[in-house]
Amino acid sequence: MIMPMGNLNEFHEPNKFYSAERPNFHKYLIPSTWSQGGAGIFGSSGDVSYRLYATNAVVSTDASRYFDDKYFIRKGRAQLSELVAVDIALTGRVEKKAPGGQAGFSFYTGDSTNGRIQEGGRTTLLVADYKTKRGAFEYDFGIMKGWIEDTKEINALMSSDTLAGANDVPESAFGLLAEVAIHIPELRGMSTTQDWIAFARYELIRPNDEEGEGATSTDPTKNFNEFNVGLAWKPISKVAIKATHWHRMYDGKVSAISDGVTASGVDFAVAYEY
Repeated sequence: MIMPMGNLNEFHEPNKFYSAERPNFHKYLIPSTWSQGGAGIFGSSGDVSYRLYATNAVVSTDASRYFDDKYFIRKGRAQLSELVAVDIALTGRVEKKAPGGQAGFSFYTGDSTNGRIQEGGRTTLLVADYKTKRGAFEYDFGIMKGWIEDTKEINALMSSDTLAGANDVPESAFGLLAEVAIHIPELRGMSTTQDWIAFARYELIRPNDEEGEGATSTDPTKNFNEFNVGLAWKPISKVAIKATHWHRMYDGKVSAISDGVTASGVDFAVAYEY
């Protein structure tokens, strides 16, 4: 089941976003693409829709499935066939249609230690987002906060267990996304089935917003701000040819890197929805 977290994970095909790479907000903080096994209910009433699922939980205490200070819970995902599902999580989303788009609220909560220690390591994510299109202009905003409990015990296990992964599990994560896109043919009043989209995006990415107890964090690139500008050409709706320039400013706190150190680059991509 595709987890209903944020406004991209359920519709994660690469022609749905305008940058060459998936936004960091939907990669480092909401681990798109994110699916689990489970069951639930969904429906709608008027202009409000909802989903509520019970699924197997992400795992923080395994050699190949674990949390860390760079990708938050991303590496805790697993195919159902690869995991004994000890912990069960609840996740859901409510959306309300807005002019040209929608506003949404998503949540996820469940234990994560999979029975390997006495503590549960409850993990909770909250996401609010708003996306709308007004004329030729499109706006996308998102805010996310996540918490992991029992990090002292999780990090102690991961430090002592020879099969363990990372022992730098954070206590919380936080993120913001703000994007403005312009559909150029529509702005110019052109009648065409093609679309050229120019966009600018700002992201504040804090997968290690609060360091976990007992963590031995050494990654200087865990928290950063990033600016993206780019152009996407969609000759048809299912195909996008994209170019993106990104500029990242790290928020390092260790000797390997200092505050304000930056990196930048250009990415290109050809995307197809099949």
